[in-house]
Amino acid sequence: MRSIRVAACTPGARSSNPATVRLHSGLITSSVLTCVVGLARAEPGPVQETIVIIDDAPARPSQDEAASASVITIDRPARSAETMPDLLDDVPGVTVSRLGGVGAPALLSLRGSSWDQVSVYLDGVNLNLAAGGGVDVSTLPVGDLARVEIYRGATPIAYGISAIGGVVAVETRRPERDGATVEAGAGSFGTWLGGGSVTLAGARSGIYVGLHALASAGDFDFLDTKGTAFDPADDEVLPRHNNRSRELDGLVRGFVRLRGERELSVLALGFTRTQGLPGYPRYATEQVGLRTQRAIASVGYRGLDELGVNSQLRVQLYGYGLEQRFVDPQAEIALTPTEARDRTFALGTTVRASRVVSWWLQPAALLDLRRESFAPVELTTGERGVESTRLVGVAGVEAPLRRPALGLAVIPSVRVELARDVSAGRDGRGVLVEADTPMTSARPTLRLAATQAVGADVQLRSNLGRYTRLPSFLELYGNTGFILGNRELVPEQGLTADLGAAYDGAVGPLAIVADGAVFASVVDELIAFQQNAYGVARARNIGRARVLGVESSVELRYRSARLYGQATFTDARDRSDSAAAHDRQLPYRPRTHVTVRPELRRVALGGLELGGFVEVDLSSGNYVDPANLVRLPSRVLVAAGLSVATANRRLRVTTTATNLTNASVNDVLSYPLPGRAFFVTVSLAATPSPQGN
Repeated sequence: MRSIRVAACTPGARSSNPATVRLHSGLITSSVLTCVVGLARAEPGPVQETIVIIDDAPARPSQDEAASASVITIDRPARSAETMPDLLDDVPGVTVSRLGGVGAPALLSLRGSSWDQVSVYLDGVNLNLAAGGGVDVSTLPVGDLARVEIYRGATPIAYGISAIGGVVAVETRRPERDGATVEAGAGSFGTWLGGGSVTLAGARSGIYVGLHALASAGDFDFLDTKGTAFDPADDEVLPRHNNRSRELDGLVRGFVRLRGERELSVLALGFTRTQGLPGYPRYATEQVGLRTQRAIASVGYRGLDELGVNSQLRVQLYGYGLEQRFVDPQAEIALTPTEARDRTFALGTTVRASRVVSWWLQPAALLDLRRESFAPVELTTGERGVESTRLVGVAGVEAPLRRPALGLAVIPSVRVELARDVSAGRDGRGVLVEADTPMTSARPTLRLAATQAVGADVQLRSNLGRYTRLPSFLELYGNTGFILGNRELVPEQGLTADLGAAYDGAVGPLAIVADGAVFASVVDELIAFQQNAYGVARARNIGRARVLGVESSVELRYRSARLYGQATFTDARDRSDSAAAHDRQLPYRPRTHVTVRPELRRVALGGLELGGFVEVDLSSGNYVDPANLVRLPSRVLVAAGLSVATANRRLRVTTTATNLTNASVNDVLSYPLPGRAFFVTVSLAATPSPQGN
């Protein structure tokens, strides 16, 4: 059983010894809050220190107490060649759609949402661009990862524009103590990886630098159905060519503490990937490629008591640049030989402020301003497209109302989202077009949440919110590949609701953390891509969609043994007037997703520390088309891992095997996933690693 000590203070008589109590972690927020407000109102004088001990405290979401949320930290099973899609796929309510093997793009759905309805943040910077297409979560850093928070069906006030599906917030490592790491690994499909980090940290300043690289030939065998899923007689196992990938990502993160509990921080992240695009199996490619480059830089400020006693102010200024270069010299995907370059730049600032006014009121406010520009260039002809721009302003207020004695909190919030678009781009044939008339919109979004503590171990929660989403430039104009645009699109708007409960307690020596929720959403004017027989998709408003579901997770812990499981059921229906699609399951939303993972962590054996896991992932079949005529079959994937470390955890060897049954599966039609694969990584740390086994 782990114990974490949290210091709190209460006015009282002088005491030479601190009072110690054992408290459930779910009560920490209200207890510490009551303490802080009490001290603010108390007369100066002696205080007594109270130490709160929490046993086996799970990671808690930092930005929203009422949302259905999951947290991934560095204390997780060690895996070789792990990726962000691997981590997110274990979370309830999450569907990850991968488009191939090592380094291939991967897109995310929360609670039956579309890919564009999920907001992804990297160290406070929103990666969702007006250019659209959903965020490729395979590009998010894992080697320097500290924490991922997944908020399903709710957008915390700490983030900007609302999201119908929810928010994924990724945080990289802060410099906390001196140290250095280096790692190297290899695996199937000609995969090589390596990297390292250096940390220098003092009482008043610190800097963290990380650099990681991966290269993979990527070719693997897959079952080609020849496009006739109903006739297995012509099926053939073929190699998947043009699946190469090379990538490099780096991070520099530092801070300087100023006087009066203030801090100035700086951040720089870079990512580059060059990859082949294997395309549709019936039209296999050999030379088509895509290069993606991303850079983020930000300066942040955090101060306490800037807005009065018991207040906090956070300010972040950032710049974000993304370039994608599509190369198709033989017109294997595009209609003509093409080398197209798309560049997006964003500049923004986010201001977050909160204050404890009294024991029952703790308002928070948000101001988010952002300007994006998107410019396509056809490098084969030198033709430059008209620049598209989007100006966004978001102002929001949240006012939690608390009754600590009753364990009750009611949390209303409101946002006003303003946007002005000047959009141009390419038409469905890849031809550059002129800009449309500027479009301005103002959209209020509302949310009402509540939490109720039931005893020391159970917390109930509820959420009701209304959100909107503008069409992206990709949905409006498409690109030069398999995406056709539609200038007639109108914004989506949705209503989401959920009821959930969490349990964090123990039965004897067995610690139990469980969570469950029922959820529903209705989206009007839902924007979806409809794919034809040639793999070409066109965006359209399908009218109305309705999603109902249940999600649950449980983790049992006994000494070094853990058992994790999650189960999600999602019924996502098309409620449009289309005779062919009405009441059909929305494409690429599997109804059932179940994960079971038994683990062993930090088992001491002869001067070594061992860990291992076996994971079974079950996903029901889902449909490719709105009429549900083409179905992807259900699948079962089995993975396993083993890690061996020295007792001080400075040297570690990690091996991972994926798809042990060599199942032939795919998340997206005609984008097969690899079969059985093995990876091994050797890590050396100058200081012990906190990562779990």
